[in-house]
Amino acid sequence: MLTLRQNKHTKLALQLLKWGVLILIGIIAVTTLDFSSVIQNLRAFQFSTVLIFFLLASAATLFYAVRWLLIAGSMGILQLNLLFVLRLNLLSEFVSIVLPSYLGGDGLRLLRLRPYTTNRNAAMCVLIDRLVGLFTLGIATLICLPSILPLLNISIEPQIIPYIAIGVGVVTVAGLLLIRQIPRLLLAFGLGDLHFDVKPLLIAALLSLVGHMIYASAYAVLFLSLTDATPVQVMAITLLALLTRSIPVSFLGVEVSDGSLVVLGQLLNIDPTLSLAVVAVVLSSRYVFALIGFAWELMTDGLGFLANVSRKSAA
Repeated sequence: MLTLRQNKHTKLALQLLKWGVLILIGIIAVTTLDFSSVIQNLRAFQFSTVLIFFLLASAATLFYAVRWLLIAGSMGILQLNLLFVLRLNLLSEFVSIVLPSYLGGDGLRLLRLRPYTTNRNAAMCVLIDRLVGLFTLGIATLICLPSILPLLNISIEPQIIPYIAIGVGVVTVAGLLLIRQIPRLLLAFGLGDLHFDVKPLLIAALLSLVGHMIYASAYAVLFLSLTDATPVQVMAITLLALLTRSIPVSFLGVEVSDGSLVVLGQLLNIDPTLSLAVVAVVLSSRYVFALIGFAWELMTDGLGFLANVSRKSAA
């Protein structure tokens, strides 16, 4: 009974936090931003530009699905296929946006994996997918970061650039070697009975890195249509902003990374109204992908599972 009350209090606190953040962002936006300029920037986007953005974002989504499929396969969860994983990722986007609960997309993925493996394997599969995604996002950020260091009054001598490249390479190789050592690390933590095939994990990490670069380039397509910043600089601030997605606070699809992008855009002298226009397009893509996931689930499994998820989130 005490645990149930604590869970209810935790849910209430999270809901109040979300509303508080939303109200704060709303007050700041209303008092400081010129929304007519945001609308003008939205109208300035050509249809072809928005279409290219959606195509690149879709490609990144596909890469992320393949990443998770490979991770699941490396753990011996072989019953899954790419269409199932892609549908589940899109549906998790819908759950994260719509359901009034902190169950979230990862909770949905965990629930859907349980019929195919043990609860612990399912949890580890979702966790490792998140960790690989975060690690490779950090590597992608390091690759693009030197382009904006001068804007932070950090000067880089030309002769130092090769050493920076070597440093990034060393970090990447070290991370890949760490992935190879996952079985031994699990054994050290008493989880040696968990099965892992290292080769698919390494391939998943490389595909994840490519996916992050593609997704950042999708943002760059939008920004570069209306500003003169370089592609690598736009990708750098985008990847830095995406790192803040690890902060588990969102409301109706609006994430911490969206606000971070507006702030970081000012490093490139990008007007906040332009950054907000880009955020609006990105947010619309989340809604589109979420609706695709919802419709796909309805056509495949019907209303039963969604009703079950709703009951679990309300419990």
